[in-house]
Amino acid sequence: MKILHVVALIQASTGGPAVSVTRLASEQAKMGHEVTLACLDYPHLGPQVAAPGVRMVSVKGNVLAVRGRGWCPEFRRLLREEATKADVVHNHGLWMWPNAYAREAAVAAGKPLIISPRGMLEAWSLGRSKLRKAVAWRLFERKNVQSAVMFHATAASEARSIEEILSHSRPQGDGVRRSRGQINASGEKASHGLTRIKGRISPGGCADRTGGECSSPGTPGSRNASSNEDGIKLKTTTGVPIVVAPNGVDLPDLGRRPGREILEKKFPQLKDRRWVVFMSRLHPKKGSDVLLRAWRKQQNVEHGAGLPARSAYRSERSMEQGASERKETKRPIDQETKDSPLLVLAGPDLIGYRKDIERMIKELGLGHSVVITGEVAGEEKDCLLANADVFVLPSYSENFGIVVAEAMAWGRPVIASTGTPWKEIADVGAGWWVKPEEDALAQALHEALGKGREQLDAMGAKGRALVEHRYTWAEPAGKLVRAYEEISDRKTKRQRD
Repeated sequence: MKILHVVALIQASTGGPAVSVTRLASEQAKMGHEVTLACLDYPHLGPQVAAPGVRMVSVKGNVLAVRGRGWCPEFRRLLREEATKADVVHNHGLWMWPNAYAREAAVAAGKPLIISPRGMLEAWSLGRSKLRKAVAWRLFERKNVQSAVMFHATAASEARSIEEILSHSRPQGDGVRRSRGQINASGEKASHGLTRIKGRISPGGCADRTGGECSSPGTPGSRNASSNEDGIKLKTTTGVPIVVAPNGVDLPDLGRRPGREILEKKFPQLKDRRWVVFMSRLHPKKGSDVLLRAWRKQQNVEHGAGLPARSAYRSERSMEQGASERKETKRPIDQETKDSPLLVLAGPDLIGYRKDIERMIKELGLGHSVVITGEVAGEEKDCLLANADVFVLPSYSENFGIVVAEAMAWGRPVIASTGTPWKEIADVGAGWWVKPEEDALAQALHEALGKGREQLDAMGAKGRALVEHRYTWAEPAGKLVRAYEEISDRKTKRQRD
């Protein structure tokens, strides 16, 4: 089968899709399919992720592309040519011009269009940049969604979000139902044409970023990276098939675990400390703010303060004001208790958010117990994941969170938020699945750091087994190919009829 994957960019520094799309394409090529991956190239963001076995076609993003959400007429022409050679066009992501070009190319060539939103239809994401998304929805994104013959979700929870959006964007009655001027669930007019529907968002936004009905990251039992809903849903309420296929990871050889010294030489603060590792983009979505406040509580516990009841906690504002009144004193490393925990924040800063994190670290008096490494890759990334006492991802919203699976592949226990679809971590005893809230995270950190190495290793082994059973690349790649074939067969049958 000839498969054309389209994604806005695959620079390694940009996070999940750069890895998941390239690995998916490579796995499908390894299965014997003819796979092409088309994207824009932004050299100033660093190198692109390699995709062995895949034919890569890309256009260098110029100033218009950088500032205009991927606006590039040359890439548009390239996709139109490439689509004529493909059996299916699989677009990854939304809200960028390359995603519109993928739809135009597929329609012009008469080829099936598959869309993977990659979390961009989740409530939290829709609540960001509402005005720009409302404009994009009217310019091209509504047509993109309506033109897709199938959607790909990485978790059952994402499939439900997709279906909710589809139910309000597909033709109904005398035409496409418009959200402009509609009344939302609370009886208020939706702003920017964006409507809240049953706790999720139809194109246009959310009341706020971290709380309230529409930005709620999930409730226990509602999210799972894998579930009985895996597979092709050919009978949705909208009539549009949705295939649920999680991302995969490559299983590392635990016998070749990289030594701690790889990073201890570069960051002496890491020596003789227990590592609690956060690894993701430095971005408000990832929950680093609530993690730092939870870490402060955990530090108070370590010094005998205990975990008070929620009502006894000071508010974030009062805590920060009180901390800012104190002059922070940085203690020498040799005065720290050996094996005391250290929070390691690793990830690229693409939007200037690191300065906000550094300010918060100072205000909370955490300079002695938090280290920011910046982006890590290759051996350094493996070193952090393999040697962590516990890995933590407190995101407010994730469609998958591939780094969670990567940490479990190294046999490490995980604390994941309910903003991620990783409920099964707690189900199998591989870690904690808690709300992205200060109290819940502090309690999980307290429990994790109260365990010995053998206990943590036993939890990590359960996570490794889960990844080995469900999250290697062969299964999702094959599932998607079968879905492509089914969609193509249905199209061929309709043409014959």
